Amino acid sequence: EYISRELLFHMHITQEYWRPLVQEQNTVEGEQKKVFQSVDRDSSGYLDREEMATALQGRYSDEEFTKLFEEMDLNMDGVIDFSEFQTAWTVWDVLGWLHTRGLGEYSESFRNNDVDGQVLLELSDADLASMGVTSVGKRKAILHEVEKIRISGE
Repeated sequence: EYISRELLFHMHITQEYWRPLVQEQNTVEGEQKKVFQSVDRDSSGYLDREEMATALQGRYSDEEFTKLFEEMDLNMDGVIDFSEFQTAWTVWDVLGWLHTRGLGEYSESFRNNDVDGQVLLELSDADLASMGVTSVGKRKAILHEVEKIRISGE
């Protein structure tokens, strides 16, 4: 009985702690969608080079812009869909993603290794092990979640 009460208390505290982070992640995704839609002038569901160039208003040289666009165009089809747009995550976005997946214990390691959205998509089992994720099960869980992003653009 003592263990079950302690477990219930821990689950309640954990749920109360993570709920704002999940809500914040949902807010971030909603904001990303608004930004995407504002750049998608023709409402095609894709950002082409012209729409991106207009949105960035000459902030980058032609060479820098081409590199940025190509990095965001993960499937190399010449346009950026919303899932590709979302993968242009910062390190902080990745940390929020980890927390919403119940993997927040690895936040410090991901932050120390500058794991942004692009790096996240390229992570391997060996990378995770070198970052200190010693549990094979946790490494597989992280890689499974990353694979879901690759497949569905989650």
